[in-house]
Amino acid sequence: MNRPPSQKCCVGCSATTSASKGFRQMLWVMRWRKFPPEDEFLSSIFSTASNEEDIVVYVQGFIVRFVDAIIRSAQISVDFGFKGAPFAFSWPSNGNLQSYASDLEDALWSVKHLEGVLRELNAKHPKRRVHIIAHSMGSQVLLRAMRLL
Repeated sequence: MNRPPSQKCCVGCSATTSASKGFRQMLWVMRWRKFPPEDEFLSSIFSTASNEEDIVVYVQGFIVRFVDAIIRSAQISVDFGFKGAPFAFSWPSNGNLQSYASDLEDALWSVKHLEGVLRELNAKHPKRRVHIIAHSMGSQVLLRAMRLL
């Protein structure tokens, strides 16, 4: 599982919207805590949602940092009016154009981890449909992970 350098994870990201003077404003609220053991993390991430809700997994693309992947995942959920549980799979991108080759290597290294996450989501939440959105280089990660399933 990809962990940011701080060894912390986002355990909740929600958006509140308000309209003022014709502009839509959005406030993101993120709660951070130390990473729990992997099995505890995967069991608890959707504990507040009902077992019937769908899951949307966002796989980040090239030049997307961890925090940005979390925010984009939540943004996708809000923009599409998704009623289920959003989930971001973040792989270790360097976050700059000059690191394309290095990022591709890191993305391909992450394939087995995405495969594991998708297997775990299916095992722990078999009644939920999983929708997957992959962006840019994240599509390479997703396609290769799907071949392993």
